[in-house]
Amino acid sequence: MSKKEAELRQVTEQLNNLRGEHETLKTEHQQLANDKTVVTEQLRAEQDLCAETEEVWFRLKYTKFKIVFLFII
Repeated sequence: MSKKEAELRQVTEQLNNLRGEHETLKTEHQQLANDKTVVTEQLRAEQDLCAETEEVWFRLKYTKFKIVFLFII
């Protein structure tokens, strides 16, 4: 095997290794993007739930205020 053939084989192996790494990174990137989407949806749902909870809390405070006010009168 000549020196050029050995160099070509080495470069080809490196190329194949890099292609494999690229595919692995591409797959990992896609999985992370999917995970981000799921987490974003979960965060949005939690924010909505928090807003609903605050709304209920304020209504309860208002109801308590009305009850206390009625007892004062």
